[in-house]
Formats: sequence, C-alpha cells, structure tokens
Amino acid sequence: MKGPLAAAVSTSALLVCFSLGLPKATAQRPQEVEARIVDYLKEHVKPGEPLLVSDLYNNVFKTDEERKVLNRLFNTFFKIPLFVAQYKAGTGQAPTLADISRQFNFPVEGEASVLLSIIDNDPRIPKFIRRDPASGEITSVDIEAVKKDRRFGQVLERTLMGWVGKDAPPFAFELVRGGKLDSAELRGKSYLLYFWFSGCPPCVKIAPHLAELYRRFGGKEFTVVAVNADRFLELEVTDAERAEYLRKAGIAFPVGHLTKKMQEDYGNVNVFPTLFLVDARGVVQKHYVNYQTLDVLRGDIEALLRKGSAAQNQEPVRVFQGVARMGLARRDRGARRKAMSVRIVDDEQRRYRPQSPCARRVPAARAHLRCWRASTMHTDIACGAPPSICARGARNAAPSNTRTGSPARCS
Repeated sequence: MKGPLAAAVSTSALLVCFSLGLPKATAQRPQEVEARIVDYLKEHVKPGEPLLVSDLYNNVFKTDEERKVLNRLFNTFFKIPLFVAQYKAGTGQAPTLADISRQFNFPVEGEASVLLSIIDNDPRIPKFIRRDPASGEITSVDIEAVKKDRRFGQVLERTLMGWVGKDAPPFAFELVRGGKLDSAELRGKSYLLYFWFSGCPPCVKIAPHLAELYRRFGGKEFTVVAVNADRFLELEVTDAERAEYLRKAGIAFPVGHLTKKMQEDYGNVNVFPTLFLVDARGVVQKHYVNYQTLDVLRGDIEALLRKGSAAQNQEPVRVFQGVARMGLARRDRGARRKAMSVRIVDDEQRRYRPQSPCARRVPAARAHLRCWRASTMHTDIACGAPPSICARGARNAAPSNTRTGSPARCS
C-alpha cells in the first residue's frame, strides 16, 4: 500500500497507539466521593438549622457520581428513624453508631453521626432520640413519638404489629442461583424465612446456624428460605461475590432477591437479620429481630415440628368423629321426618274430623279390609259386614261386602 492512503493509515495507527499509551482520566471511586460529601456535611451542619438537599444538589455537588451518592443518602435519611425504632422494639436496646453504619453500608467514619445530627435538625422528623453529647451515641429512643408521626407512624405500626398468629403474606421472587420461588410451593411445609444482606455482621454470625438447621431439619416437613436485600439496598455487591459468600457459608437452601412489595408486605423490614418461623398452615409462629442463637432457633423449630406431627396423628380421629357426626345427623333427620309424617297424619285427621262424623270409623274399615284379604285365602274366616265408613275417609277401604257384594254405605 503506497501513496496518501498508506500515509493516512499509518498516521491513524500511530494515533491509536499513542492514545492507548496515555493515562486516562479515571472516575473517582464512590467511597472517595462519599467521604468528600460527608466532610462537607460535618462542616456545614449547624444545630437548629435544617439542611436543604436541593441546595446541595443544584449548587454544591453537580457531578453524576456526587449526585448518585446524594440520592442514596437522601433515601437512607428517612429509613434511619424506622430502623432505630424497630431495633429498639426488637432488642430492647438502642442501636450504636456502628450498628447504623453496618445496616446502611456507611463506609466513611462519622457518617452515621452526621446523618443523626441532620435528623435532629430536620423539622419533618419527630424528636425521638437522645444522644450522648461527647460520643454521639444514642442513649434513648421514644418509639411512641415515631408512631404518632404522620410520615412514619403507619409504617412503624405495620412493622411492630404482632406477627404471631397471623397469616404469612404470600411472596414470589427470583432465586440467586436461577429460577423462581413462589410461596405456594411451600404449602403444607413449615419454613424459616430469613431476611439478610451481604456484609451484615449479625447476618454473617447467624448464617452458620441456619445452614446447620437446614442440614438437620430440611426435608418434606421443613426448609429455610433466605431473602437477600443487596439489590434492594443498592449495595455494591456482585453476583459472583454473593455466590462465593453462600458457598463459604455452606448455604444450600433457596436464596432469592428481596422485592419492594415483599419488603412492604412483611412490615417494611429495615432491621437485618429478621426472621419469621411459619408453620405448615402458613401461620407465623415466631418473629425474630436481629441475631438469634442456635439453641433458640433449634428449640423453636423442634417444638413446631412436634406440634405438626401431633396434629397429623389426630387427623384420623377427627375424620372418624366427622363420620360419626354425619351418621348422627342422618339419624336425626330420619327421626325428624318420622315426627313430621305423624304430625301430618294428625293434621289430616284433625282436618277431616270436623267435616265428617264417620271419619272415626276409618280404622275399623281398614281392619275389615285386612280380614277380607285373609278370608280370600282361608274360607273358614268370616269377617262379617263392613262398617259404615265415610266416602272421604276410606272410599276404597272396603269396596263391597265380601259375602253379598253390596256396595259400602256411608251414613
């Protein structure tokens, strides 16, 4: 190749090689962006002055990476009060700053404390916490103040409502390993429903317990079902990392991705781990918030399975009792019919008695008819003359005198 075309190709190749050799402008890592935003908030958050997110969004942080972090923090902002109230109600203790950081994946030191300060200054959020001035840790939580708030009250009531004895909401989700799972497939089987996310320290601690329970009790009568919230919480966890974690933890039971509908149906789960022990009828028997020991979970599952076995053993007795009740009902219906027929006869007799004086002779005429039938087979039986009967009452009782053939008369 010669001439201008060859020169152009050579020049293009040189430019490509040169461009590949140049250092590219790398995008800032999300943690660095978040650290810069947190530092800005630490400097500008003042007691009694609410922070305007719109001002930050439009005037301070304008890059796509910065706005992505701001959106996440803003979405987390309104979840923190619910988490704190749920944590207090479920464990009896206020969460630490470290608990909040792990729950919402705050990678920057002091981030949880800054957001709590913003919450304290926001007039839209009820004053429901008290903090230690020196450490910033939460010292007390007023759950009733959160319940009374228009924004959080209804959601918190659903979260804190007594789950025991209520039907477990139906669910359907995609499985991490492929496929789908519908709660209808679990009908007739008890199961432990486990809400978790990757990197959650209490979840990491409880995962081996759940794997052990599945190995011991998993089968036709019981299983464990896990619901992962990584995508729902917008965590930077890849499918490969999640799969590797499941492999190391020895988790063989079904694991699916949490959906917004399921999160809302189960009381807006915000505390992880959260677990529901559901019996074979689909009724919640236990509701756990945060880490539970192996002994507690194992004891509750064993009690639930014993209860289910006892109910199955009583099933033939209930069937027999049902059949017996049906037989008694049939007998009662027969007795009622017989009593009804007697009443009908009595009513008929009462209706005819005032109309015809000779209605009382009907039984005698029937007796004569029986005698007449017998005399047709035995000639030595003499029945005598038939009584006078009422034509309305027994016209066909004795059609004629058996000896003379004279018609029956009615006086």
